[in-house]
Amino acid sequence: MNASSALELWELLTRSGRMSRRSRKLLRSQDGSGAEDWFMHLPSCFNDALDIKENCGPPNPGWTQSGGFSFRKGDHIYNTSAAYQEWGTALKQTQFCFIVRTSSASGNNADGSRYPGDIVFSVLRINADRTGFDTLFDQRLSQDDFVHVLIAGPTGELAKRLS
Repeated sequence: MNASSALELWELLTRSGRMSRRSRKLLRSQDGSGAEDWFMHLPSCFNDALDIKENCGPPNPGWTQSGGFSFRKGDHIYNTSAAYQEWGTALKQTQFCFIVRTSSASGNNADGSRYPGDIVFSVLRINADRTGFDTLFDQRLSQDDFVHVLIAGPTGELAKRLS
């Protein structure tokens, strides 16, 4: 799913109120493909964090999506799939990395209201020698807003700090 379509689904997943069932539409395919125009690259190992799950039984078999985003401490997210290659090669093509420091998952409260979650992550940029990353700053967002940044890129103050 391209970034524009993913953002439309993100809007549905994060609005207040409980979804009656998990969606058959996915933010991106279960194998991690179909999101080449996202700001950050998320391989399939992040399916759980994006709340992409395979349902084996009725009433909704197959891959499904909901809005319980749960990125966790230690998650490293890069801007390109090249970052998951041999490290020397990866450093030549990678620009940014987000490292999750602390988090609480988003989801729905018992009363049906939305809890957007919380996340603190470090923003790193490749150094001038392309031998590693320099930490620029730490950022706090809701998990919901973090997923929006992963799809569409930063806006506002965060975008200014990254430029």
